[in-house]
Amino acid sequence: MNLVVALIACIFAQGVPRRAAHVHSFSNLPIGNVLAIHLQSGSFNQDSIHFNFRRKPQAMVGIDGVLSEEKGPQILPTLTLSDVDVDGLDNLLNFYRNLKNGCNTTADTITITEYRGDSVVATETFIDRSCSMCEANGMLTLYALLDRATAMKEATPR
Repeated sequence: MNLVVALIACIFAQGVPRRAAHVHSFSNLPIGNVLAIHLQSGSFNQDSIHFNFRRKPQAMVGIDGVLSEEKGPQILPTLTLSDVDVDGLDNLLNFYRNLKNGCNTTADTITITEYRGDSVVATETFIDRSCSMCEANGMLTLYALLDRATAMKEATPR
């Protein structure tokens, strides 16, 4: 009997298992914090894209590096985002958090790490095999941000 009581006491002393911390949503990100997003595309060309989202107090996203076999490393301009854009990114984050297992043979791996200065606040990783993001309304995809920044760079006189 004492063994059972000891086991129960041990379980309660350790507490209830805690869920891993989530990154803040884009709209609730504290000023000064950064969401660093790494997208590893599972498509045939294996693109690797790095985004940095911050509020200063205006929402901005910088695309620090695009590495593809076709074009090599690229640096793209920083985009200023509207409130509608930020809501679309929140919808994208909710999509990833509620992602069901897909059956597509290619997958995108998305890692979002929130930083406060040099300290990591939280990290979330998602693997998207769904191919259903293309059908969802109200989301701003990382690929759409990439397309905007690429168009902005191409429109800039050299």
